[in-house]
Amino acid sequence: FFTLSAPWHVLMYLKHGDTFLTTYFGHQMFSRFAGTIEGKSAPRFWYLAVIRTQFRIWFVPLIPAFFLGIFQFIKNIIAKNKKEVSGLGLILIWATITFMVFTIANSKLIWYILPIYPALSLLSAWFIEKAFTFATRMTFLPEVSLIVLVLSISIFYNIRMWERIKTEDFNNEAFGVIEAKNRIARNESLCCADVGWSVCQFYASPALAIDTKVSDLDAFLKTKCTYGIVSRESLKSLKTTDVFNIVSELGDYLLLTSRKSDKI
Repeated sequence: FFTLSAPWHVLMYLKHGDTFLTTYFGHQMFSRFAGTIEGKSAPRFWYLAVIRTQFRIWFVPLIPAFFLGIFQFIKNIIAKNKKEVSGLGLILIWATITFMVFTIANSKLIWYILPIYPALSLLSAWFIEKAFTFATRMTFLPEVSLIVLVLSISIFYNIRMWERIKTEDFNNEAFGVIEAKNRIARNESLCCADVGWSVCQFYASPALAIDTKVSDLDAFLKTKCTYGIVSRESLKSLKTTDVFNIVSELGDYLLLTSRKSDKI
């Protein structure tokens, strides 16, 4: 890992100097871990719900796989089975450390937990292989019956959890409002108060996007930005809402502009 990642870090430092260190390690890592950045907070064990949703039907075997994995890991340590300990131990440590680190962190996003899925996939596959091996040794529960049982549980789980599993892109509403601004006036500046900065830059023109706090949006819409994005909740905190027009809205997000603008 160090061999692969070190060259990029060295090149970035040589190119950007201390700015790279303060932005990359200070803001992007430490600040996101220690505090809430861009309003991306969630309950402490929120990633359990994320994994349950994103892991789809494989969440069914994952639960017994995790507990059986811990039991088998301890059993292998006692039996001094180094081969099994190293393989299963790597998967369990990989998944556990990833989950704990991002659970402790205060800023939370769905994609932060992505590194855990390869480990969970391996753990689930290990359990399924163990289950099928065990089933073939039993005369009263043949392999076909076990497959039917697992599929039935998975289908039932998907039906019960469909609204959580069949989710839209969580940036969908913000994207829709930014697209509305792009259609109205693509070349005008945009202040993003309640939208993640990376989302705003990705969907809007980076050169025209300005990151701002809700408390500064009033002033920015009069001086630096023609348009601004804010949530309905934050709109209540603006001091001079009477001088803004709501140009577009989708879900929790609003696209604002000043009444003096001729772009409406």
